[in-house]
Amino acid sequence: MKRLNLAFLVDRPFSARDVSRYGVLEFTQDFNVYVLDLSSMISQRMTPIVAEGVQKPSDSYRSLQFADKHSLLFFLENTPISHYIDLLGVGEKCLKIRRKMDGFNAKRVKFFLGVLPEVDASKTIYFRLKTGFLKGGFLKRVLGYIARTVLFQFLEPKVDISVYSGSICEKRFRPSGERIIWAHSNDYQLFLDLSSEEHHFGKRKKYAVFLDQNAPSHPDYSFHRNKAPVTAENYYTSMNLFFDSFEEKTGLEVVIAAHPRTLSRGQLSPWGKRQAIVGKSPLLVRDSALVLAHYSTAISFAVLWRKPILQLTTREYVKSYRHNMFLSFSKALDLDVVNIDDYQMKEISTDNLFNFDEIAYAKYTNLFLKSNYSDVNNLWPDVAEKISSNNTLY
Repeated sequence: MKRLNLAFLVDRPFSARDVSRYGVLEFTQDFNVYVLDLSSMISQRMTPIVAEGVQKPSDSYRSLQFADKHSLLFFLENTPISHYIDLLGVGEKCLKIRRKMDGFNAKRVKFFLGVLPEVDASKTIYFRLKTGFLKGGFLKRVLGYIARTVLFQFLEPKVDISVYSGSICEKRFRPSGERIIWAHSNDYQLFLDLSSEEHHFGKRKKYAVFLDQNAPSHPDYSFHRNKAPVTAENYYTSMNLFFDSFEEKTGLEVVIAAHPRTLSRGQLSPWGKRQAIVGKSPLLVRDSALVLAHYSTAISFAVLWRKPILQLTTREYVKSYRHNMFLSFSKALDLDVVNIDDYQMKEISTDNLFNFDEIAYAKYTNLFLKSNYSDVNNLWPDVAEKISSNNTLY
């Protein structure tokens, strides 16, 4: 039987990490795979992801860049695409590309695998206006929101196949008529892959791991034109002072699961003499005694490996548009939140520090990481097979 063509549509240069986290190689077992880089067509703000390594050429799939709509149309006219994985963002240009794909009868596939908890008020108009104001560029954000909700929702092509992780997806995202593949999150797959591996970090003395998010200067701020929620000077001073006090009281060394962009080549670590390790967050969480975090998605690993979590915030964070993320995780996982700029170390009880809410953790797993509906064992091979075989779709 002739193999079908499947395309990944991306609005920024695809990195080596993207190839792995979206299962590109696994999809080549069932499809002829193309990665269509449309970043030049969409925005000049799209820049290569140098820190993570731009993807290398591969014999397994083809990676193509398009500078204008004419070259894209020429490709589509000569290469029939049966399915496309929609990794595009929002906006008029992305909408036009989706409509072009719809005109060529390509089935639209969306992944909903990194869903996060939300506060109840997050959908209200007041909440959205307040958040938009704190992010900066208020008027443009209001106009963009109106365009997305009033205009784009009527022009967007329907989603033909949705790939869901947790059961919350059905409540949040399901339009009528689409097919659902119940799978699990990328973090859950990493949890499965690493659970059987030998423990390396655990051979050392007990430690607490901090999930760094590069809070003062994450590249997404520039990409989305958001103001940074915290300043580097205040943030690192507060965090390091807290870690000093925490280590003295608990006897636990704090190890930093560092964000790749935090440790720039040739610059001193903002974490002082503390050990900062890049690219090992899941393993560092797995072998830790305690997880310190803000609202990192890597909290998922703490939930799956049943690690206690102490949530840390600052005065700047409390006043920022990110404050709702702290509230969301705190409510979902029944976490204690410590404002490290406004606390007494005696308030942190070592008696309760290592406790966690098993019921909340189990509920979080079902809602956000792997639904009870899922029968997927190996994420991308199973999803690719289900997309290619209609009779296995729920």
